[in-house]
Amino acid sequence: MNAEFREQLDPIRDEKAMASFSIEDEEGNKLYNLTFHRNHGMSSSFHVKLNSAFSTVSFIDDPYVIDDVSDDRFNNRPSSLGHRDYLREQLSACHEEKTVLEEMENKARLETALREIGKVLPGTYQFTQKTDYYIESGKKYNLANLATGSKVFSVLKILLEYGQLGENGLLILDEPEAHLHPDWINQMAQLLVILKKTLNISIVVATQSVNMVLALEAYSTMHDVRESFALYMPDSAVEDDSGMVTFTEMKDSRPVYSHLTAGYEEAFHILQAAIDTKGEK
Repeated sequence: MNAEFREQLDPIRDEKAMASFSIEDEEGNKLYNLTFHRNHGMSSSFHVKLNSAFSTVSFIDDPYVIDDVSDDRFNNRPSSLGHRDYLREQLSACHEEKTVLEEMENKARLETALREIGKVLPGTYQFTQKTDYYIESGKKYNLANLATGSKVFSVLKILLEYGQLGENGLLILDEPEAHLHPDWINQMAQLLVILKKTLNISIVVATQSVNMVLALEAYSTMHDVRESFALYMPDSAVEDDSGMVTFTEMKDSRPVYSHLTAGYEEAFHILQAAIDTKGEK
């Protein structure tokens, strides 16, 4: 935890307070709880063992990690990794040789998901000791030179093909839509839903995009996994001087869409008022 938060686990607003992280069920029972003070763990309770609940765990918030994945990066592996270092370590599996059997099993198991990624990135990858390439239509592109949106899909494709994101795994994405065209946001949403349906991967998406939320809900409904789709919003009424924030499941999605579209509506009214003013003059 200290590696992840750069030894800043304690609350900033109140130095005497203890930091805590907990997951509760609908009845308010704590399933998972961690408490810290002076950047050290003070207490913990686990009614659900998260580290054994998932076969693999991937947290993606920075597609640029793909720029510097190399075979020897982790020869001197630190004892504690932040999530970006751990993601680089997962991606470095691309430098390991796969057996023919493993490759056949992967392709069969991931066929639907890889076909979806292929609509965006139909090419293949070549990994060497010095440089990694994306190859399409006979052209080789250094992975570092790909558009950022292409890197987002590349990270997912490599993790899938090399067994770092597998059945019953956990995938966490922080604003994956940030670098994507609206059409690609829809493609990403459908890919995530397919991963849930075909591999039973639990997926957590942090987003401020109404396009992403709507696409996830639409494809979840289309692919018959609507029961696995849930929306959470921070309860601003709970936030106090301690900085505590509680996320609550939204049974009704309408307040979520209203919140996410408020900025668009404000900009539209400003534009309309400006046009009206100019028209009067």
